[in-house]
Amino acid sequence: MSILDEIEKLCKRQTLHLLEPLGLRAHLVPLSERRKLYMTADLARYFERRESNRIHTDLNVYMLGDFIRAALTLDHKDARMARLDPARDDVWEIRIREREPQFRLFGRFAVTDVFVVLRGPARRNEVKSKGFDRLKDECLAEWQQTFGLGNPPDILGSTNIHDYISKNVDLA
Repeated sequence: MSILDEIEKLCKRQTLHLLEPLGLRAHLVPLSERRKLYMTADLARYFERRESNRIHTDLNVYMLGDFIRAALTLDHKDARMARLDPARDDVWEIRIREREPQFRLFGRFAVTDVFVVLRGPARRNEVKSKGFDRLKDECLAEWQQTFGLGNPPDILGSTNIHDYISKNVDLA
């Protein structure tokens, strides 16, 4: 069974949820141009609340296939998405920087253009003070709990950004 089949099965069980973009523009972007962003049931409940709208709107950049800056190493401040070290774990953060407070979401790419958010939103200051290791380890544990040990992401540790995001992406 492919990882996409597993995601579909988990969505039917309501273990994972597909986050849909917000706003009028979402109806103008064809489904074929969009990227998919899935999240755990706990995070989906958070995104049902009104207070999440600002973060949800910022995620439109990813979901609607807009141009995005990404980094394969953590030390790039101008990237919206960055892979955490070590690369072999393939844990990524999505950075919500345009808001105060700034937030971070953590997850993994299942396949190209399909991201699964497993932890967050965490305030940037909290992440900086506690470090990334705890959140990264929680993210990996959540992946294993959700998908099992036999379903690693298809892309593990790639050095090609287009293995993660197919188009409208630039390395930071």
